[in-house]
Amino acid sequence: MAAWLEGHGPAPDAFGAHPGLEQHVRLQDEAASALRAARERRGALRFARTETQFVMEGGRVKGFAAARKTRAAELIEDFMLASNQAMARALREFGCWSIRRVVEAPRRWDRIVTIAQSMGATLPAQPDARAEPFFG
Repeated sequence: MAAWLEGHGPAPDAFGAHPGLEQHVRLQDEAASALRAARERRGALRFARTETQFVMEGGRVKGFAAARKTRAAELIEDFMLASNQAMARALREFGCWSIRRVVEAPRRWDRIVTIAQSMGATLPAQPDARAEPFFG
């Protein structure tokens, strides 16, 4: 699926067996891209981080390798973030308690702002851990 989404691989076999599935996946990809763009417009940062995957042989772990971030993985990540944000907002609106991660202000926020500016992004002068989530 990842290679197909990225435009350098064949369509999954399931598309032939399920009419309309290809259009549905394309719509999901478009929606995920829109969610990501909305988060970025509201100040979300993207971090270049390497995830590790196991290299298996004969049912046993033979080593580790850097996992390549694919568009398919980003699609899933974008929808997971959106569902978490929607649930947090719904619980807050209904006055329900919920467990949340508290983010403290970074020690070197001024440096983070400067680095972001050098990359063409704009961050607020002061961090705001209580800022509205990235709903777009």
